[in-house]
Amino acid sequence: MEAIYADVMISMSEFKKNPAAVLREAKSRPVAVLNHNKAAFYMIEPALFEAMLEELSDQELGRTVLARMGERARAIEVGIETSSASGLKRQAKATRGAKKVTELVKTAQKRLKS
Repeated sequence: MEAIYADVMISMSEFKKNPAAVLREAKSRPVAVLNHNKAAFYMIEPALFEAMLEELSDQELGRTVLARMGERARAIEVGIETSSASGLKRQAKATRGAKKVTELVKTAQKRLKS
């Protein structure tokens, strides 16, 4: 038997009767719509779908970061112009970006280990 990844399940015939009621009764939880006791599809709210896409994107970015970290020996060091206000803004933005990348790398490494 295949796994069903939802706490709320309904048959296809029941779903067809009133899809809006199914969504309302699910109260933001994913719904597995079954056809012959197998998941035909899952119904989820847009916010959950967007969160899932963001998570997948984050995981892909994490894999890219880890792969590129292995290429550090080939990196070329460059300086950031700091003599102007825009240069200082770019430096501050780069620093914030580096912190975010560091956090992402740590998260990605934890995911890969588990």
